[in-house]
Amino acid sequence: MEIENDETCAVNSGSQSDAEPNVPGDEEPTVDISNDETPNVPAGGEPSMHVDVEQSKPDDPKPNVQPHVQPPEPRNQLLQAAESVAEEASELMLTDVVFTSRKSMDVQSNGADPLQQSNSQDSDATRGPSPNKSLSTQNSTDSGKKTAGTLSNLLGRLRGAPVATKSAGSPSSTTGLIFENRPSNLPAKSEAEEKKHRRQYEAMLAAAGQKKKKEEGQMVREANDRIKREEEESSRLSYWLKDVLPHWETMHGVRKTKDLWWCGLPTRVRGQVWKRALGNDLQITHDLFEISRARATEMIKLGVKTKSDDKETSSSTNSGESGSAYLVSAKSREASVQLIHLDVRRTFPLLGIFQEGGPLHKDLHDVLCAYSCYRPDMGYVQGMSFLAAVFILNMEPSDAFVCLANLLCKPIHMALFRMDATQISLYFNTFAILLDETLPKLASHFKTQGVEPATFLVEWFFTSFSKSLPLDVASRVWDVYFRDGDEFLYKTGLGILHLYQPRMLEMEFSDLAQFFTHLPDDINVDELFQSIAAINLPSKRYQQVLVQQKDKATASC
Repeated sequence: MEIENDETCAVNSGSQSDAEPNVPGDEEPTVDISNDETPNVPAGGEPSMHVDVEQSKPDDPKPNVQPHVQPPEPRNQLLQAAESVAEEASELMLTDVVFTSRKSMDVQSNGADPLQQSNSQDSDATRGPSPNKSLSTQNSTDSGKKTAGTLSNLLGRLRGAPVATKSAGSPSSTTGLIFENRPSNLPAKSEAEEKKHRRQYEAMLAAAGQKKKKEEGQMVREANDRIKREEEESSRLSYWLKDVLPHWETMHGVRKTKDLWWCGLPTRVRGQVWKRALGNDLQITHDLFEISRARATEMIKLGVKTKSDDKETSSSTNSGESGSAYLVSAKSREASVQLIHLDVRRTFPLLGIFQEGGPLHKDLHDVLCAYSCYRPDMGYVQGMSFLAAVFILNMEPSDAFVCLANLLCKPIHMALFRMDATQISLYFNTFAILLDETLPKLASHFKTQGVEPATFLVEWFFTSFSKSLPLDVASRVWDVYFRDGDEFLYKTGLGILHLYQPRMLEMEFSDLAQFFTHLPDDINVDELFQSIAAINLPSKRYQQVLVQQKDKATASC
């Protein structure tokens, strides 16, 4: 028997059709039902369906059709297949399809009248959906229409195809389609097409295997590199903690120490090494920091109440007070405090730790205000906030105050922050001479485009590259700067120009100005230090050019 139904289910097994008993004297009943179309209703008659059935006797209540009894084993296999398909169909909202198919099988097994069953289905299609029909069945029917390909595959299994069970090693749904036989309503694959699909599948497997192997190899290499770096960092840290710091005076100048210094200081000991390398020639104590900070806080609260300039100077001279807050006018101190408030918020804004409400906002503000009270002759100058912030990231505020005060007493920083035009000019001229000698092509290009070294040196030297370079790169520069002194600031500037020389040779003035304002964020610290090492600038030559410029500046005065 064959029952065809596009909307619900079609049950047909090639092996079982051969085993069906023939009806004596009659042809096999054929039922043609289509739920997509409304049955034709003759005028004034009852609804009818198109049924081609030759019954043995019209008066018989039932057609003379022998019940179809399937052998036990094929029927069990078909039921197992239906149960397996039902599990998959429930995920696709197609449970009604499988339910209908199993119901049809039960009808055949129990000897029910297939024609009566067909009439019942046809009348249901004529009347439309029953009011009691659940919404899930309707949704599943709609879902079945949208997944016709999947449904055809499922029906093919019901017709007798073996039920494939998923295993860990089975191919995915995409590649597995290569091995699936096409549904019965589609042409079968040719042998050439089957071979082609097999080759494509094997090629996909090979490509996936190679990709996976490559990724695994990359992961292994990265893991090995990470382990190697961690071991090297652990070894360097142990050397600094056990050998260098306890014996600083004898070990900081050793060749091994200098080589490790060039490679970068471990974060854990960076602050300690910076303090020892900078020294404390000013003999500043932590108590002085507390005094200066308390005085700054008091000045802020009282609105900076002081005497006039003449009385300040006289009082300071007569009483011999060490407090330097009385050496400048109240107006100057008020300007410094206001500028500090503005600059603290603009210091490393991407970190978000120095801005108001951040964890280090108060520490940075206290250090800068304390320094402005400690050195009122200099006060606060823009750029100091970046220097103080880098120190605070690596040490306590009191130690940061000591380091900041000693750093700003270095010749080049003293000239910059005191706005000494003569001294600033000689330092910038020294850089221009060294640029001509080390990078002559780039120096000539700068002259052609009208770019002066002061265009980029102001920010570079004022903040010791802490504002211009990424923080991790700037910290590496500071490591060696505290080892070698001002000379390394020149080498770092020349190293940056050497690194980006090919790109800058193709730029015009506007592009160069923008480039110096925003150096690339992805600058590689190892490549930068390789460029710095490539600069041929002996210390003797640097000192010689600097002395010549100082002599010229003195002669001009």
